Amino acid sequence: MENIFNNRIDAVRSLMRSKGWGAVVITGSDPHNSEYVAPRWKQIAWLTGFNGEGELVITLESAAVWTDSRYFIQAERELLNTGVMLQRKRVPKAITIGEWLNLQPFMGGETRIAIDGASHNSIDVEEIRLCTGAQIVDAADLLDEFWNDRPIVPKSPIIMLGDEFTGESISNKIEWIRSYLTDNGVDAILISALDEIAWLLNIRGGDIDYNPVVISYLLISGNCADWYVKKGIYGKNDGETLDTFAELRSNGVNIGNYDDVALGVSCLAEENAVTRLMVDERSLNYHLLSLIKNSFDSGKLKLVK
Repeated sequence: MENIFNNRIDAVRSLMRSKGWGAVVITGSDPHNSEYVAPRWKQIAWLTGFNGEGELVITLESAAVWTDSRYFIQAERELLNTGVMLQRKRVPKAITIGEWLNLQPFMGGETRIAIDGASHNSIDVEEIRLCTGAQIVDAADLLDEFWNDRPIVPKSPIIMLGDEFTGESISNKIEWIRSYLTDNGVDAILISALDEIAWLLNIRGGDIDYNPVVISYLLISGNCADWYVKKGIYGKNDGETLDTFAELRSNGVNIGNYDDVALGVSCLAEENAVTRLMVDERSLNYHLLSLIKNSFDSGKLKLVK
């Protein structure tokens, strides 16, 4: 197994040389800042063999994984003989990714650090930028270049829970959100945390093992509610999903394609249907937030942490 992981990290380093990157930072999260992820986003496991939660930094000379005490023993075992160092988080004298990068001989004002912007939130990216002073390169889904059998974004069957289980209807929850937007002086909110979406829409799925969530985004404004989710054939339970979609539509929720969320937000901005947008920087990924910033003036974005 050692050669497999060494070869994969070597492939990243070849890409780094061709792009002029001094380092690559990859998280163990997904585009929604989930702690537990679907197979598509188990990037650290694919590169190193470490199956816990954490972050991976690769330079041309070294590599290290940052993880917390839940995974110390597991990481020591799974990273053995891979050449990847273990960096312990949340312990006395722990060193951050930015601090560690500053100790590397290649660091300087012109250093370019690539991050997988599709799985990094903007707060963590900004911490690295401020600590190192390096140029940040958004290389979203950079492993697609050589992870040939990378799993697709999951689209498990989706069910809807009745009001007797949730205690409140979808329409009531959406109206509560709209009142919240009015009280906070914004026109719309883009929700990307999967548990929040599951609660708001009273839906459940199986896109992540042992987590009843659906990979998706939810955009709510005063006039519409757009749910961006993977659509297609759902196998033997396809009927359940179609029934769920029909029920959502009857409650005023439009069903869009997961990959069209940035386009949907930008269209609302261009049409001036939404001039002030609220997003959560902790759950919204850096790549999508960067695209949204191209559609909105900085004064029109309300960033919550």
